[in-house]
Amino acid sequence: MFKKVKSKIKWGSLPAEVKDLFKGLQHFLTRSLAQIAVKEDLNIILKDPCKVAEIAKEKGYSDLGILDYYLRTLAILGVLEEPESHKFAWKGHNLKISAFERLFSEKSTPFASKLSEYAEFLPKALRGERIRHEEGFLAIMDAIYSSHFYTSLISSALEKAHEIPSKKIFDLFGYTGWSSITMEKVFPEIDQIFFVEPDAQILAVAKENLSNLGITDEIKMEFIETNPWEELPETKAGLIFGLELFQRTDPKNYENLLKLCFGALEEEGKFIAIQPLRLQPHEPFSYEVLLLVKQDFRGFPSQESLLQQLEKVGFENLTILENFVILAEKPSK
Repeated sequence: MFKKVKSKIKWGSLPAEVKDLFKGLQHFLTRSLAQIAVKEDLNIILKDPCKVAEIAKEKGYSDLGILDYYLRTLAILGVLEEPESHKFAWKGHNLKISAFERLFSEKSTPFASKLSEYAEFLPKALRGERIRHEEGFLAIMDAIYSSHFYTSLISSALEKAHEIPSKKIFDLFGYTGWSSITMEKVFPEIDQIFFVEPDAQILAVAKENLSNLGITDEIKMEFIETNPWEELPETKAGLIFGLELFQRTDPKNYENLLKLCFGALEEEGKFIAIQPLRLQPHEPFSYEVLLLVKQDFRGFPSQESLLQQLEKVGFENLTILENFVILAEKPSK
């Protein structure tokens, strides 16, 4: 699933249990995308190689962009083959549920359920529809980010920071607060978290969660309703953490966001982002295919472009974990 790009970076690993969850996620994505292809009779249509436009005409698909991305993803996953340039043929895939996928589904039920819904919606997206509003979105989001998959991933990422030079932390796009809840467990010595979230409704849920679990009694919490690429708190942090920071940020604002983060960190301060990354700027990523059904999905950044921007603003000791976690450090002068 994951490939390395040429850059001055380190490649790290996550604990075995978290790595197994990632394997399960990949198995889940591959089987789900292959299963939808079978339901759409692509295994029959593609007995002989076909071009994207021919498949679209046969099936009544109107969104050729998503179709092309979907087919190229299936080819990368080994479900299709590309015997001729821009032509695809069926290769096949075992649709049985693996032990890794079963583990992922059991440990991350809300996350797996939501991805399954997106997979079922994919044929509609191929025909021009999009999910514009999700009923009960805040409850869904809260369930997903409190799931074992995300809490284990966040905890493992934070533990990679080791020591931080300040007891202040910025939690950017913290969604419903579970990243801050995890921070308190990993860094019991911290005394203040600045929680930055531009959506007032999400911010309200985060406040409620943190209060109900007693975090606001243990740590001074400051909740700030703003876009992190526009402004950050006027203090220095030992750690800046972002949950899916870049897919909620317009790419044109990446540079300013990273400049603000760099400037807000103490020397030897750590920057950590939980963010799925494309392998290359135009290479498909199976997880991204399912999210394309959402009207407001901006897409994932690529490894190469994001690492270049991190280096450009001055970050060092760049590390990638499982293509989902980015770690960087502000050097001392």
